[in-house]
Amino acid sequence: MKREVFIWDRERMEWTPLVLTRRQRWIRRAWLGVIVMGCATLLHLGADFLVTTPEELALLYENRALQAQVVSADARFEVLAERLDALELQDAELYRVMLQVDAVPEALRQVGTGGTKPHEELSRFSPSTARLLGQLEQQMDQLERRLDLQAGSTRELMALSETHVVRSNELPAIMPAMGRLTSSFGMRRHPIYKTRRHHDGIDITIPSGSPVYATADGVVSEVNRGRTGYGIHIVIRHETSGLQTLYAHLQEVMPSIQPGRRVKRGQHIALSGNTGLSVAPHLHYEVHTLDGVKLNPFPYLAPQMSASEYAAILDLSARP
Repeated sequence: MKREVFIWDRERMEWTPLVLTRRQRWIRRAWLGVIVMGCATLLHLGADFLVTTPEELALLYENRALQAQVVSADARFEVLAERLDALELQDAELYRVMLQVDAVPEALRQVGTGGTKPHEELSRFSPSTARLLGQLEQQMDQLERRLDLQAGSTRELMALSETHVVRSNELPAIMPAMGRLTSSFGMRRHPIYKTRRHHDGIDITIPSGSPVYATADGVVSEVNRGRTGYGIHIVIRHETSGLQTLYAHLQEVMPSIQPGRRVKRGQHIALSGNTGLSVAPHLHYEVHTLDGVKLNPFPYLAPQMSASEYAAILDLSARP
């Protein structure tokens, strides 16, 4: 049944049927469709804006949690960077000074500490999240480079330290026997030949049979029991320190002391005696370089002496 439309006729003051042409009817229907579609679109957009699905809520909470984790990681990286700063300071101002090694050049330490271009995949995140992730990635890159450099420096210092310990242990540093110093290094009147000759070591007066000790770690290079001016004597080579020590006029060498045998500082190596060109029981002690240059043993003994002993040996050295 066709539905009629009426309009109010002001002239006649009554409702009269509205007669529309076919074109007017199509225009009316088109406007009605546009209005309906517009209302539907507005309702859909409003629903999307006001109503959030459970999946969207979960993603929102996850994003916030990730941002909080990134902020926390950033703070932890700051703490790690401060600890690494302290290690680098100790490396430069303590260990390298102690081992007399040049510091790591500052230009080398600064390599890689500038900005880095953020990865393209970060662009899919929100600006705030992308910025935090980019800062975190930059800090991680910097720490990795600094840690690699510090690890290399530590390995170098450990190797040098081991060499330093070996060298220190192979440096003559104790008295070879417990007795009284009676003759120093330098020119003196020879007790047997009665002429002025250079004395190549020091003499320590002790009774025959007193223990004689190695003054540094090393390897026994010579055990001589022949009839020489030194009498029975031992030579120990201290390779790392570049020195060798000689112990002469001995009565007896300990059975374990043989050429090629390694000895430790303070090890009992012999008994003192009066063999060779000697007028009384004593120990003759010398320090040489590896190529045979004879050195004054006194500087290697001074750290073990008291002030009075030091003054006494200086007085002995000054005598003609």
